[in-house]
Amino acid sequence: MMATVPHVTSVLNILHDILGYRKIAAHWVPRTPSEVQKWQRYAIAQDLLNRYQREGDDFLGRIVPLDETWARSYELHLKPQSNEWKHPGSPLPKKVRPTQSNVKAMFIVAYDTDGVILHQTLSQRQRVNAAYYCSFLGNHLCPALRRKR
Repeated sequence: MMATVPHVTSVLNILHDILGYRKIAAHWVPRTPSEVQKWQRYAIAQDLLNRYQREGDDFLGRIVPLDETWARSYELHLKPQSNEWKHPGSPLPKKVRPTQSNVKAMFIVAYDTDGVILHQTLSQRQRVNAAYYCSFLGNHLCPALRRKR
């Protein structure tokens, strides 16, 4: 004779209701900086903060950051594909971008406190080195700054 189980609970109920786990999707992280890079960023940020405290908002108005990034084609993974069961005290999962294809283009943007000053798209064949940046600064960014200011 088979004994009947008085209370049947599904795996989902055990994970969610009893153990307190929930399903969380991983966040994209393009790369993880090294300890040396973190300390360099800290030192630069501290230097900029000190200058801002000395010079005020005039200092901020003179800063022209350049941001560059390679945009690559990659196989799209849907958010549910990266879901994991995690306990509330567990760290959030991270997901590194999948292997990238050879199709890419570089985007460079220069901006200040008032907005974008200049943006440029480079092809994959364009070499980005010191000579390119010297040319970019002299032939593109400086004239754009003169026009804007």
